[in-house]
Amino acid sequence: MGTIFLILVVFAALASSGAMGARTVFQGFSNLNPGKAKVQADFRKIQAELGEKRANLVPWSDEDRSLLSLKKKPYKEKTGSVKSAEGTFISIYQEPMVHFSYKRYLGKKENAILVVLTSHYEYLYRIKKNKVEVALNGKYLGGITPDFALVSDKKKQMAKIQTTANSDYYPMTIDGRDVGGIGDAKKAKKVNPRAFELLAELSPNEEKKMLALALYFLVRNGFEKI
Repeated sequence: MGTIFLILVVFAALASSGAMGARTVFQGFSNLNPGKAKVQADFRKIQAELGEKRANLVPWSDEDRSLLSLKKKPYKEKTGSVKSAEGTFISIYQEPMVHFSYKRYLGKKENAILVVLTSHYEYLYRIKKNKVEVALNGKYLGGITPDFALVSDKKKQMAKIQTTANSDYYPMTIDGRDVGGIGDAKKAKKVNPRAFELLAELSPNEEKKMLALALYFLVRNGFEKI
C-alpha cells in the first residue's frame, strides 16, 4: 500500500507540475538515501568547483597555519530540503586560506558530504549514520567520533579535541601529545580570533592528522543555521 501510494504521489506531482516539476521531484528522490554513484558524483562536482578557486588560497606553511582565523567569508548556508553550506576561512590579515563546501541529503539522520581544501591538502568527509570517515588527498585516513576524536581503522586514537573544557579554546592532542588549542567561534572574545593556539611544533604527519580533525571541527562548529 505504501509503495502504491508513493507511485501515485509521484505521478500526481508530474501531471500537475510539468517538466520542471518532474525534474524537481526526481532530484528530491536522488537526494533521499543516495546511492554510491550519486555520492561520488556530488563529491566530484564539489571538488571541481573548489578546485577552480584553489589558486587564490595562501600557500600553506607552518607559519601560515598559526595565522588562520576563526572568521569565514564569503559564507552562505542553504536550509531548504537539501541543506548546504560553503565558505572560506581567512587569515587574520583577511587572506583566503581554506575553502569548504558541505551538502546534506534528505532524511532525519545526518547523511552528508564535506570537502575542505587548503593550498596543499584536500580532505573529503563522508558523514552517515553518526559515523564520519575522512580521506586525505584521495587516501583513507580514519574516522571521526561524535566527541571529536580522530581514530584509525584499528580504533587507535590519532587526535582529540577536548570540547568539554570550559574555555574559548579547546585543548588538542596528537597521538596523545598536547599540542595546543583550537578556538570556538561561538565563544571567541577577541575581535579577530586565531583558529589555533599551538604550543608545539608538528611534524608533517602530525599536521595532517591535526588538520583532518581541526578543519572538520571548525566547519561544523561554525554553522549558523544548519
